[in-house]
Amino acid sequence: MISKELLREVWKWKYATIKDCRVAGKHIEVTFNETNSKDKINIYELVHKCKEWAMNQQYSLRSEIYRNGCGYVLCEPRTSGLKDSSFTGSTEPESIFKACQWILDNKDK
Repeated sequence: MISKELLREVWKWKYATIKDCRVAGKHIEVTFNETNSKDKINIYELVHKCKEWAMNQQYSLRSEIYRNGCGYVLCEPRTSGLKDSSFTGSTEPESIFKACQWILDNKDK
């Protein structure tokens, strides 16, 4: 659902190496390489941090939830020269993670 690279970037883990991350209900469960310890992050707190991170990257995310629970996100640039993109997912958090992954992948282009 969310890549290890995006999770490190958004959550600002500079030195920890993420071994695995997976959805566990309303949390993302993260396992670290060094200690094999686990941490749980509330998925909605992570979504909020993703939106803040996107804003710092000069994008704003506008999200909606459809009646069937699927999510839709419009990723709008806050500066000229960048392009709009839209993302869908089976949930609103999933579509937000997809949008942020796209921003991360295209950050240096």
